[in-house]
Amino acid sequence: MSADQTRGGLQFDKAEPADGAQANATCASCGATITTEYYEVNGHIVCEGCRITAEEQANAGGGGVGAGRFLRATALGLLAAAAGFGIYYGIARLTGYEFGLVAIVVGLMVGVAVRRGSNGRGGWRYQLLAVFLTYTSIVSTNVPFLIEEFRKESRTRAAADSTAARTDSATPLMVAMADSAAPARVAPVATDDAATRPSVGIGGMVVGLLALVAFFYAVPFLGGVQNIMGLVIIAIGLFEAWKINKRATLNINGPFRVAVNP
Repeated sequence: MSADQTRGGLQFDKAEPADGAQANATCASCGATITTEYYEVNGHIVCEGCRITAEEQANAGGGGVGAGRFLRATALGLLAAAAGFGIYYGIARLTGYEFGLVAIVVGLMVGVAVRRGSNGRGGWRYQLLAVFLTYTSIVSTNVPFLIEEFRKESRTRAAADSTAARTDSATPLMVAMADSAAPARVAPVATDDAATRPSVGIGGMVVGLLALVAFFYAVPFLGGVQNIMGLVIIAIGLFEAWKINKRATLNINGPFRVAVNP
């Protein structure tokens, strides 16, 4: 019996009552036929081997964190976070308002997705993963609006520079007419701004990118006291994602003898 088989069919966080094992009962985890003794783990009938494996996984720290299971939880969490971003942004775009309660829905979606990806094991690693993905999904909804504001500001500056250039277009002619009566003087040497402008290295680009990411993550806190209610709702969404992925607890009873058919 492999560990993957044990993890595949048994969700330890969900109790299901067992009616009692009769002859030829099967293990709820590995599917093996139970002929003599069995145990009940959170209401599931399991064999002794699966009971031992379940205890070892639970004692390994939140059910153990296998690389494959963690990657699966991350992938499902990312999909849920993307869906939450679409819902949040779509409502804000269509209505023109940001409904903070959607943050709670996002927390539930991401929390359930991470829980499913971890096969219901939970633990602090999955809790931190769910909280990070939930918060990332929420703050990402501000990115399109901030990009629009940056583009508007860029267009405004470009228009202002164009207007200033047209206003100063007559200046060279006026200067030439004024200089015609004046003694000749040495013309200033033109300098290349591009040559004198300091170049930005890879390190500067990385620092700038990190600063931009930090700014996006800090946006919910930049509203000050006026955004207290929004921060409270975000905190509730994060708590839901954290709570859903709490460490699974095991209730083990047994051993019990398999009933013999008359």
